[in-house]
Amino acid sequence: MSWNNIKHKIARFYSAIWKNIEPVKTVLLTLLIGLSIFLTWNLWTYTPNLQELPDGTIDSKIEQGVKTTVQDVIQPMKVILHQNKKHYWSPSMGVGKQTEGVYERLQKATLVAGDPLPIDEVDELSEGFEVIFPTAVPAPALQKVFEFSKENPFSAEPGGIKTLYIYKKGKDWMVRFIPAENENSKFVYEFQITDANHLTNIDDEYRSDLQVEELDRFELNGKAFYLPKRGITLQSLNYRIDDLGIEPFVKLLLPQHVKIDESKFVGTKSFMQYYKDREIFVYTSPSIKTNQSDALEEHVTVQGMNFINSHTGWTDQFQLYEFSDANSNYEGYKNYKEIQYRLTLNGFPLMDDALSLIELEYSNQELYRYKRSLLVLDKPLQLEPTTVKLENGAEVVRTLRQLSGNEINVKDITIGYYVDINDNRTVELIPAWYYKVGTAWKKINFDDNELFENKGR
Repeated sequence: MSWNNIKHKIARFYSAIWKNIEPVKTVLLTLLIGLSIFLTWNLWTYTPNLQELPDGTIDSKIEQGVKTTVQDVIQPMKVILHQNKKHYWSPSMGVGKQTEGVYERLQKATLVAGDPLPIDEVDELSEGFEVIFPTAVPAPALQKVFEFSKENPFSAEPGGIKTLYIYKKGKDWMVRFIPAENENSKFVYEFQITDANHLTNIDDEYRSDLQVEELDRFELNGKAFYLPKRGITLQSLNYRIDDLGIEPFVKLLLPQHVKIDESKFVGTKSFMQYYKDREIFVYTSPSIKTNQSDALEEHVTVQGMNFINSHTGWTDQFQLYEFSDANSNYEGYKNYKEIQYRLTLNGFPLMDDALSLIELEYSNQELYRYKRSLLVLDKPLQLEPTTVKLENGAEVVRTLRQLSGNEINVKDITIGYYVDINDNRTVELIPAWYYKVGTAWKKINFDDNELFENKGR
């Protein structure tokens, strides 16, 4: 074969390829575009096979924590005895654990329902015990605190209960559940206390308690407050504080996660922000189901307690101190509820929110946010306590009236602990007077007339 023939065949070969190059390019380009679309779709729709554990099924725990019960979490802030036109208060007999208090004894009885009473026909209690909760406690939660008879009209109560009246009617002990002022309740529910032998002579026991204080009745903006007739002398408490660390909570709440940096952890449907300078974290689960039924078996206050129980997150004596509707600016976040559990010692609350609060927020009956401090009280220190002489009730009310100009709606007044944190990881808990406006507790400063010194939120 001559060289010319070879060159001719090569030229014919390349010519054939060149004539068909455009269709080939079109096919290859189509395949590449299809492959690109396929890979892009899979990338955007890919979900890692990470399964976060739902609320209440966490199978690990915080080593320093314990589980608790509804009876322990829902406790009164104060128990007052009204007797012979005088008023008495004793922390140990009211809500303390040194002796069995009025509230604890009531939980042992069975409550038999009577007819509901119109709320405008119920007068202020003159003889008996007045049990005051720190917040309006939802009726479904109280269903788990006390033993009710089968016929119980209280089970349909939509509002919250702020006060109990425990009193004698003839020979029978009775209890009335008094709704909070801002609740849309039309009735007061009255019950007879059966098996009330354990209440026999309870009023005499209460008055004979060594810590009993006589109270005077005061009014602020039409609301009654019972405060000590004389100044009360209390001592401070000293504790060493410990740090739980963020790692156990990341492991429990985000078992599969990506660590963005030292302060942020992201899971499939939730994330956690860690604020190291304040030793707190905020866990957020924004994937709320907007079609969730409002009628679940457990009230959110009980759900919240069970959620913290699921990882033994109760590191001290916490009590339900606030339950309220919260505002949300995000579409789909309905039926928004805020729950606060506050640390208490000897019947008094700690008022430093950064140390003493566990906060939960629910939307559509599902957990949306969980916020808490990683600092806990460790061991009491045998240091010389500070002796504090607190102002009497008249001084408290006079200060509030002078500084508020009767324009502030004071919801509650109580003694609480101001928390003084030292550099050596110790704290001194100093008794002081506090008052509540809205959901915030504020310290009353009697020295420089600065009413709005807010050691809370």
